[in-house]
This record gives sequence, C-alpha cells and structure tokens, in this order.
Amino acid sequence: GTSTRLDDRVYAMCQMKSQPLVHLMKMIHPNLYRIDKLIDESTIHVNDRVVPQPPLQKLSAEKLTREGAFLMDCGSV
Repeated sequence: GTSTRLDDRVYAMCQMKSQPLVHLMKMIHPNLYRIDKLIDESTIHVNDRVVPQPPLQKLSAEKLTREGAFLMDCGSV
C-alpha cells in the first residue's frame, strides 16, 4: 500500500478538527465539475460579459469519461 507520513496524517487530523463545516464537507466529499461541456443555463455576468459556469456533477466514477475534462474542488490543498 501507500505509505503516508505521520506529519501528513497529523496535519489532516488538525484540519478536520479546526475547519468550518462547509470546508470540512469539501475535504470529505469534493465537488466535481465537467469543464469541457459548458452550458448557457448557469451563467454569470462579470463586467458586461457572460461567463458560462460548469455544471456540478455527482462525485462518482460513473460520471468520469476518457473524453471529458473535469475539475475536482476539494477546497484548499
């Protein structure tokens, strides 16, 4: 298996004990976005420009494809 250093484990434990709930949930269950298929339904307006936003996907292996490009947001690293 993969060896994890004690420092990494202690750091992760301290992060989990001290993070606000919203950040802790992102660490445990990150958000997954498909960034190769942007849709016009969820757009924001920034400085008179329309910026398409990627749709939020359920975090599961069945959502991943070889043809797609994905972004996983797990908070700060």
